[in-house]
Parts: sequence; C-alpha cells; structure tokens
Amino acid sequence: QLSDAPRDEWEVTIPAKDLLVLSPKLIPTGEKKPNPYPKGMKLKGVVLDDVFGGLEENATFRVKGKSQAIEVIYGKDYLIGVVYAPAGQSFICFEPMTAPPNPFHTPGTYNTIAPGMTWRASSWLRPRGFSGRLLLDGRGSLGGCRSCSLRSGGCGNCRGGVRVVELDHFVGDVERV
Repeated sequence: QLSDAPRDEWEVTIPAKDLLVLSPKLIPTGEKKPNPYPKGMKLKGVVLDDVFGGLEENATFRVKGKSQAIEVIYGKDYLIGVVYAPAGQSFICFEPMTAPPNPFHTPGTYNTIAPGMTWRASSWLRPRGFSGRLLLDGRGSLGGCRSCSLRSGGCGNCRGGVRVVELDHFVGDVERV
C-alpha cells in the first residue's frame, strides 16, 4: 500500500507476456492471451484479479506513487504471478506462484519433489521512498507477528523471530522451504 498518492494515480507494472484466461470460478482454463496491461498503467478504473504467465527470471512487479514504490522481484522458479487490486480498496497484491491455481488439472504446470527432499525458491521485496521501519516475521512476511506484536519478546507463533528493518536500506530475501 502506498501513502503518497491516491490509488487512481498509482502506476503498475506487470512484467508478463501472458494473461491466463480464467473461468467464472477464477480457475485458469488453459487459454492464454497477450498481457493487455501496459507498463506504468494507472490504476484508475482498473480492477485486477488476474493470473499472469510468461514471466522472465527476476521479473519485477511494481506499484509506484509520487515518490514511493514497492517492487516484488520474482526469482527464477516463480513462473506465475497473481495480481489482485479490488475496486474501492487502496491496496494491491503481487503474489509469486510456482504454478497456476488448480495445477493438478493442467498437466505440466507444476513441479514435484521426492519425499524427504527440499525445494527452495526466492523472491524479494524492495520498498522505495518510505521512511520509518518495517516489521517482518521470521518467514519474511510483512506486518510482524499478529499474535504478540513484539510486546513480550515473542510468542509461540513467532518465537521472537520478528525483526525490524529500516526501510531505506531494505531489500528482503524471502526464502520459502
């Protein structure tokens, strides 16, 4: 969420070649269309609840206000991006995904690993033009721990793994196992 400009003025970049066509239940049909959203489009009058494919390695999804910007950089294993910006709400979500929604009904759209094996992927969050601090939980999620809010040095959920980082110096590496 940006605080230096109204939602209608936010510029959004969706670096994908393809827009995946969705059924009325928001499940990909297998059909693709060219991404209809130009780089730097304004969000005025635009509602997004879309799935995108054809991402290049380190694709950078971006929302920019007057001086603030948030970038989500997808690592090489994230081949799909979901973008959600509902009408009447002042937020946008960029969701890195390794497979489209409902992948088991679309052969060849997901990876598997053997039992006991580990798979890792990285994505990065880059806020720009903000002042202050950002709370991250032990998994790199924004907002810190919702259970304890750092009041007691940690709880059973975060085990004290919440950290505070200065926004002007943060490029977060979120690793999911």
